[in-house]
Amino acid sequence: DVSDLPCKIAGQIPKKSDDPEGGLNVDDWIEPREYKRIDRFIAYGLISASQAVEDSGWLPTNENAANAESKRDQQNLFSGEETTQINRFKLPSFEEWPALKKLSNEFEAIGFYLNAHPLDAYGDALTKHGVISSSNLTLELKNRGGAARMDVAGIVSSARTRVNQRGGKYAFVQMSDQGGIFEVTVFSELLATSGEFLKPGEAVLIRCDCKLENDFTRLTACKITSLDNSLQDSVRGFKIYINDQNTVDNLVKILERQKAGSGKINLVIQNTNQEFDLLLPESYELNSSFRAALKSLPGIIEVVDH
Repeated sequence: DVSDLPCKIAGQIPKKSDDPEGGLNVDDWIEPREYKRIDRFIAYGLISASQAVEDSGWLPTNENAANAESKRDQQNLFSGEETTQINRFKLPSFEEWPALKKLSNEFEAIGFYLNAHPLDAYGDALTKHGVISSSNLTLELKNRGGAARMDVAGIVSSARTRVNQRGGKYAFVQMSDQGGIFEVTVFSELLATSGEFLKPGEAVLIRCDCKLENDFTRLTACKITSLDNSLQDSVRGFKIYINDQNTVDNLVKILERQKAGSGKINLVIQNTNQEFDLLLPESYELNSSFRAALKSLPGIIEVVDH
């Protein structure tokens, strides 16, 4: 449903591998190692901006001229010399946003998650906890006779509060998971005790009374809790698989920033001939932000709950 999005124009940019003649190869414009540091839609924006400048014919004669003119805050519009195309971008060095913050800013900018979903950070913990994806609700209800109590998890997008004829408040809470967008009705008593969890961007676990009505799934909340708190007891530690020892320095930085807790970290370092298994002596607080930060590091193959 895109009814609440300000822009409703969509298109697909073909890859070079799919369309050799007209497809886009991002590596022609941005160094592969730099491309890993930014979201795909940002890369497309940079490339389209560069193409617009090239089409305008306002290119500097060389990179030095470009730097000099930028310092003088001037543009060389009338140079008679042949211009030299500068394809590749040189991105400045910066501290990368945590993975969940990038997704949050992505949602704020364009109204949906493009590159991933925040629930991806929870790995298989949701399945182990018995959480049902929104895309499977209808089938699950049909298998259970059209009505059942089930757990769903998602990121809160919005909560529209209404007042009934008796003056009691209730809310329609819009949420999203990897399967799509869905809505949960929260009545007054639960809204009063658990409304703090229904702020936009919050990850929540909701136990719902689910009912199938004419192939439409109606969800009514019975219990609402923080997703991190709900899953904390079910995960004792992370097993981190690494195939590039150069990422260890960045891993150490993340571990140093993480709060102490009860979760254990098991490193599995792989190379061509052998595998090293290392259990860290410290214990850490295990949450989605920590997991997402670990999974975002290049050289980390997988983060598994154990």
